[in-house]
Amino acid sequence: MPTEVGNSLFRYIMDGRPETSSDYMFITHRVPYGRLEKGVCARALKRALGNDPHGFHVTRKTFASRMLINNTNPTMIAETLGHSDNSTVMTYLSTDGKSMRQCAISLEGIEVKGGLLS
Repeated sequence: MPTEVGNSLFRYIMDGRPETSSDYMFITHRVPYGRLEKGVCARALKRALGNDPHGFHVTRKTFASRMLINNTNPTMIAETLGHSDNSTVMTYLSTDGKSMRQCAISLEGIEVKGGLLS
């Protein structure tokens, strides 16, 4: 977890979260305190992004891509995203140009001779 995120969570728990015995970390800030309802994050994201049709997928893809760029194990990324296996994690590789260049296949030995560019 990035330091900034950890620090933000700490500040929320210590200074921003209402005193309650709720087991949920993020709760409503009106009495009675309880867990957030199902669509609260989606509504907040819609307010922030406007009518972007990608919605939460944008944040998930950014999150997974940054984990991948920072050499996080694909199994850990899959678990964090709630995927049953890590096969879907590789779709996020396309956002990491540096790693994609490492996947390139050399064309040495199969050059085309006599073509337009020769």
